[in-house]
Amino acid sequence: MRCDFLRSPVLLLALAGFMVCALPASAAARFPAAASATAPVPRGQKHEYRRQILQLEQQWRDALLRQDTQTLSRLLNSDYMGIGANGAIESRTETLQEIHAGTLRITELALSEQKVRIFRQTAVVTSVAELHGTDDDTLLDGRYRYTHVYVRDSDGTWSIASFEASRVQPRKHAEVGSNQ
Repeated sequence: MRCDFLRSPVLLLALAGFMVCALPASAAARFPAAASATAPVPRGQKHEYRRQILQLEQQWRDALLRQDTQTLSRLLNSDYMGIGANGAIESRTETLQEIHAGTLRITELALSEQKVRIFRQTAVVTSVAELHGTDDDTLLDGRYRYTHVYVRDSDGTWSIASFEASRVQPRKHAEVGSNQ
């Protein structure tokens, strides 16, 4: 019997996912690496990671305001991917070049509503940014929600792997009871 369906990468990934999910709970005892990958982060460690991430968020903010590409280079992961509010995708290199050239210039940046969630070696930060600045000749002034995804490498260093921003739109109030 030929197994042509096994040549499809999508089906192979689905099959592999099924096999992992189908492992009995006792498999963790036989595969210690799998158990440590799914073990929850101890509460005290989560608190320390949150503190570290909030410090890095402040460093990121300060570096943007100073156009400090050296600090930003240290903060952005080599696989960094940024998605701006306009939907444009930028690599780490492109982001650093824009800031160095002054194409992207943030003059004011106030952060609020910061929430940090820790998932083992990954941290997700959501925040609101009130900012003033320009990107080329486009004004960026306004209120944005953004997400940073941090990853922690084997030596314990956190770096930003992903960024995405959305402009907060003013709420449109519908008239109550209006059928127009």
